[in-house]
Amino acid sequence: MSTISCFLWNARSLNNKVDLVTELLHDNQVDIAFITETWLSDESNVTTFAIKEAGYEIEHAYRGKRGGGAAILWKKTHNVKCNFKRKCYDTFQYTHILLEGTVKITLICLYRLQETPVSQFMEDLNELLSHYTSKSDTIILVGDFNFHFENSELRDVKDLADLTSSHGLSQFVVGPSHKLGHTLDLVFANIHEFDLPVIHPLDLNISDHFPIFFSLPCFNRSIKTTVDKFQCRNIKSIDRVEFSQNLCNSLNSKFQCTDIVNLDFNDHYKIFTDCASEQLDKVAPLKTISFKSCSQPEWMDSEYRLERALRRRLERTWKASRLNEDKVKFLEQQKKCSKLVTDKRTQ
Repeated sequence: MSTISCFLWNARSLNNKVDLVTELLHDNQVDIAFITETWLSDESNVTTFAIKEAGYEIEHAYRGKRGGGAAILWKKTHNVKCNFKRKCYDTFQYTHILLEGTVKITLICLYRLQETPVSQFMEDLNELLSHYTSKSDTIILVGDFNFHFENSELRDVKDLADLTSSHGLSQFVVGPSHKLGHTLDLVFANIHEFDLPVIHPLDLNISDHFPIFFSLPCFNRSIKTTVDKFQCRNIKSIDRVEFSQNLCNSLNSKFQCTDIVNLDFNDHYKIFTDCASEQLDKVAPLKTISFKSCSQPEWMDSEYRLERALRRRLERTWKASRLNEDKVKFLEQQKKCSKLVTDKRTQ
């Protein structure tokens, strides 16, 4: 079974990181992204325009004040339902989409407001999960829960684990997702429906929260088949000498039965093109080729691809050596790639 590539990250403002985010999504071929702390305040702005320009749709719960916000981004090729009415909760912000297919999956992205009472959050989350459990075949719940989930002895962590478990959900992220060593960003799914491996956050040194990459199974019809077609001929298979002789014979035959005295240039041109097409159809008939369309943003040109390839090589070198000097080289190239995206988008 094919998979859907997913991405979870607390961005601490998409406004100043939108180029970095779109670069990460394209470089890692991400299908669906879950972003918390977007800090977006309205629906129509340059940030959402840049996301859509990069080939993604966005469903968002906007913040009421500084901080907060939750968004789901997905490639336009995916079969998604969105724009559902949502009940507002005081303890968290969330948004959700329905990924359609033979199995309908509700994807929920949540950001817990840590200044609110934990007990109220548990009640609100239980109500949310109870509602969506009855609306779809299964649920994927992700986001920044602002609990130190690495410490299973904490009362709040136990309560969250018990609550999600009562809805058939297990947590798959292992290891710190924050620079202070805490596991705050979590992925919940039904272990019997999704054979997910342990998910490790990846420290790319781009924020205090670490990006999390994981995959979901791709059920039938969850991806729209976007197909383009074009017609072509297999010109290389033509014997040029034979084709030239046949074309001459065809033209001679045509002109012998035509009063060429009264023909103008356009008439001669039409006779030639008709004969040429007739002979081409015999030796290299038109064939219709279908291919899956793949829209790429304009900034992803050959220059960017070369710089990205270098960045990937430096990243592999650093991960293999773990030397600080290799890390510095990788981060410098990463900044160069991000700046290149910004410069190309503003041209």
